[in-house]
Amino acid sequence: VFVTYPRTVIHATTMMRTLAEIMDEKDAAAPIAAAIEAQAALARAADRDRTPLRVFCPIWRDRWMTIGPDTYMHDFLSSCGLQNVYGDSTERYPEIELADVAARQPDVVLLPDEPYRFQPRHVKEVAQAIPGIDESRIYIVDGKDVSWYGPRIADALLRIRKTVWGSAPSL
Repeated sequence: VFVTYPRTVIHATTMMRTLAEIMDEKDAAAPIAAAIEAQAALARAADRDRTPLRVFCPIWRDRWMTIGPDTYMHDFLSSCGLQNVYGDSTERYPEIELADVAARQPDVVLLPDEPYRFQPRHVKEVAQAIPGIDESRIYIVDGKDVSWYGPRIADALLRIRKTVWGSAPSL
């Protein structure tokens, strides 16, 4: 039995290399892992001289839930130059109220289309609940980009960074 539990982009990359070794496919996985590592390094370099944007990224609605620390999503967002407004939570997936989100003053909101299927109609709801955030800073994003680890990480880093920053370093 091979159990995976990556909580960071680096852990996910290491897991892919380990799985490839177990399956005797190191050569196939090497360029994928290298692309992730290179994209993550470019992102870190681009973020050195700028303040991270504060982000709220819910994962559920009808009890609102979001991500706390010690989760892959938290680290992925950090790798995109974002600071999770619930990074100080004691829970990995805290239940929250939108009024509390407003007090945490996010600069940007990412509404993933999974696990909860956030849709354009939710943009207005969130904007009304969080004074100071403009609808133009609330993005519906592919939930796989922010929550699925694996071969898609390098491209996901690029897509999310382009979404929130307007551009992203690329290989």
